[in-house]
Amino acid sequence: MDYAQSRLQARFGDRPDESLWQQLEAVPEPSTALELARSSGLKRWVAGIALHADRHAIEIALRACWRECVSEIASWMPFSWQPALLWTRELVDLPALGYLARGGAPLPWMFDDPVLKVYARCDSKTRDDLLRESGYAFLVSACEETPDRALLPGPDPSRICKAWLDEWRRLWPRWSDTTSLDNLAPVI
Repeated sequence: MDYAQSRLQARFGDRPDESLWQQLEAVPEPSTALELARSSGLKRWVAGIALHADRHAIEIALRACWRECVSEIASWMPFSWQPALLWTRELVDLPALGYLARGGAPLPWMFDDPVLKVYARCDSKTRDDLLRESGYAFLVSACEETPDRALLPGPDPSRICKAWLDEWRRLWPRWSDTTSLDNLAPVI
């Protein structure tokens, strides 16, 4: 754990200060703001964003960066912690996957997302099967509990969140005192 703590501090210690946020807010053009971010402690987060990317491409790049970041941090941790940490990668995809699991028609940008396109390209039955096989059975089950899956907004988001949290807790390493993790769960 000490190794992981040292790596985290080294990797994420270069956070933007208030002056950078003020500069970013004052910039009128997104491309200028992106260039400013690339020359700061935010460079890691914006490196995958093309200069004139649309909002969907930006979102896809940020989600990919999140997944990569979580995978990297998990690799520094003891093996027993890795499954629980890797499970947090999925948080960025839950809203879109929940939408698809409810039977929502895939949105055009989903076909460009490397994670979502697999589910967007198939019919709802195949999608449910793929979600179950990919570890998202909890999501399909939460959506099946809704009388009419095609109705939006669909299942109570707290049901999906609870199912995700239940799986996350199941992945925690066996530990005598989980108080700190229990305190973290509501924040997640």
